[in-house]
Amino acid sequence: MQSMRHALIVAMPVAACSALPLCVFAVAAPAFAQGWEQQGPLPTGLDIHDVHMLSRDEAWIAADPGAVYHTVDGGITWEKRQLQTDSLWAVRFLDPAFGIAAGNGIFRTTDGGQTWTKVSPWGSLYQVQILDAQHAYAVGNGGTTYRSTDGGVTWAYSAVGPIDTMAGIFFVTPQTGWAVNIAGDIYKSTDGGASWQLNHHEAGGFTTIWFADANEGWATGGATYLHTVDGGQSWTRLGVPPGTSTNFTFHLDRNRSWAVGEGGQILATADGWQTSAIQVPAGAEERLWAASMADAGFGLAVGEEGRILAAGDGGAHWLDRNSGGMDVHGMDANDLTHAWAGLWRGDVTFTANGEFWETVRVAGFSVYGTVEDVDFAGDNLNGWATGTDLGFASDAGIISRSTNGGHSWAQQYAHLGQFLQDVEALDAATAVVGGNWFGVGGVILRTDNGGANWTIVKQGGPSIESMDFTDPLRGYAAGGAIQRSNDGGLTWTTQHVPLYSLADISFADRQNGWAVGWYGTLLHTDNGGQSWVSQAPPWLGFTWVGAVHAVDADTCWIAGGDNLVARTTDGGATWIKESIPRWPSYRAWTALAFVDADYGWIGGNPRVDEGGIWRRTGADLPGGFFHHGRLLRGQPVDFLVDGLQQGDVARFFYSLAGPGPGPCRAGLCLDILPPVVPLGSDGAGPEGTARLQLRVPPAAPILRAYFQAAVQGSAGSFTTNTTQAWIEP
Repeated sequence: MQSMRHALIVAMPVAACSALPLCVFAVAAPAFAQGWEQQGPLPTGLDIHDVHMLSRDEAWIAADPGAVYHTVDGGITWEKRQLQTDSLWAVRFLDPAFGIAAGNGIFRTTDGGQTWTKVSPWGSLYQVQILDAQHAYAVGNGGTTYRSTDGGVTWAYSAVGPIDTMAGIFFVTPQTGWAVNIAGDIYKSTDGGASWQLNHHEAGGFTTIWFADANEGWATGGATYLHTVDGGQSWTRLGVPPGTSTNFTFHLDRNRSWAVGEGGQILATADGWQTSAIQVPAGAEERLWAASMADAGFGLAVGEEGRILAAGDGGAHWLDRNSGGMDVHGMDANDLTHAWAGLWRGDVTFTANGEFWETVRVAGFSVYGTVEDVDFAGDNLNGWATGTDLGFASDAGIISRSTNGGHSWAQQYAHLGQFLQDVEALDAATAVVGGNWFGVGGVILRTDNGGANWTIVKQGGPSIESMDFTDPLRGYAAGGAIQRSNDGGLTWTTQHVPLYSLADISFADRQNGWAVGWYGTLLHTDNGGQSWVSQAPPWLGFTWVGAVHAVDADTCWIAGGDNLVARTTDGGATWIKESIPRWPSYRAWTALAFVDADYGWIGGNPRVDEGGIWRRTGADLPGGFFHHGRLLRGQPVDFLVDGLQQGDVARFFYSLAGPGPGPCRAGLCLDILPPVVPLGSDGAGPEGTARLQLRVPPAAPILRAYFQAAVQGSAGSFTTNTTQAWIEP
């Protein structure tokens, strides 16, 4: 008998959908638009400073540079509104129509955010409260509070006293309110904010103050949590876990609150902070700036680098709601659903379903580090990330390993003065890393025991910016020269010295490859690197070419500065440019990862929203491509296998145990660990698609599931690519 834990996804009639996590339900298939589509960062890769939930579906966020975003589906999709400012730190709504945003200026909307009017030029405001249709309040720099008595149309200000930044404000009635600053001061007003009196000082600083009624309230910030039950006549300090550093506290009621802060930490309480639980421990993740709960179950938290987390179970699980990263430095893709990208700030972002990208901090890297490259073996589990972590006294080359597809990382190597640029995973145990060593020259390291030991096999000589292996023995390195190895990276021979330094190299096979670099350098070889010829078209000029990916002997992609994206399908005789929507200023595409001539990803920098990760899809999806949408509680989802022949039958399976060797039948083995549960089956129609249509019930447990399909067809039987996804709130 199946356990309830593994009876999660069962095809059933719609009438039974309230009982199980996934049920049969007719819904349109996810659409794949031919050409380029942005996958990350979405909705933004810039800092998000505030969030306000109106319901489980509707919410607003305020983000750099002066934009508000609106969602009506719980944060799955967002609509952007750019306001006439360069900074927004707060957004609040009284109801779906009336809202106020503040930062460098105060803005007001009465039509649900369709239009915003700047009602005050005052700047550096950090928190807003809308008490009712007439009364609103704000705080900011210079020890100043702001107040409106006409629904936010006009504003007056009052200096509290010291010029310390005011960080939090809360009015219980139109006359009685409280404000706190980052110096540890609590102020009280009894005349609607016209004047303020110092009520209490505590060592530390505050970011939030909130009252449940005239008597009971809390002031919080950093590791300082105070509680009063007598209207501020006395304050009691509350205990919090060691290492707590809170930036904002959201109070749902006098008992239930959530606090977010440094290192991505999230605390929660169900008894007014008499006790607290760590829901997300402080670590190396981006700091969180704000949180908002629609009710005791569902809420959002937001922070640096566009981070949005969602909880559907009161915070027992907080999952990424934002997709992808920005400022991409290196990419790898093994199949249609598994790809990775190394990012600025020591992060790696990855997709295991071809659609949604999760971002994690790599062990060994700080926020001052850059993951220059990431590469995974064909099992999609074992891989390495490399780059440089910048320190105050010195810089260090870092190598870290993942054995679970990028979900977590362990540091294996660090060396001062090294700037590591590229990693090649030859198999689950063998990898080669290349880069540069200050004062020495190029450096190449190698492991054949999973990274337990890294050996420097070459030091000195030409700089190294990129590497590529065609098989476990034949490899190439490029930078100040093109070098070749015939023994798995143990020894290297210089083949060619280019006029200008090279940035990237890629081979389709042992004979056909391309190398690109500075000042329009585009080189090609069809004899394994014995000779190289320029294929730069006249229009390339002196454009920096920073990325290249050879798909086969005829097909190759290049990308670089000035929005350069181009492809050849005739071995480089001609190059055709493609256009990706970007800001009309100098941006650079820095990484490419393709799985066939039409399907792949591109990544770029610097830190602009459009400079993240984009996916390209051709007119026809590759044969046997298994994919599905996000698994959202209460929402329908399609599981599809495309590129089949009419009549081919696809059988769909899932596991909760993870990817790995699965059960076999008639010589056909799945790649998801047992116990494996069948979902159902479907035959491909004239369009060549097999489709299983399911619904996720609202009470489905929040966990990660792994999926695969097995196909029986006229041309034989095969298993598809695997995918994985969270059941999300």
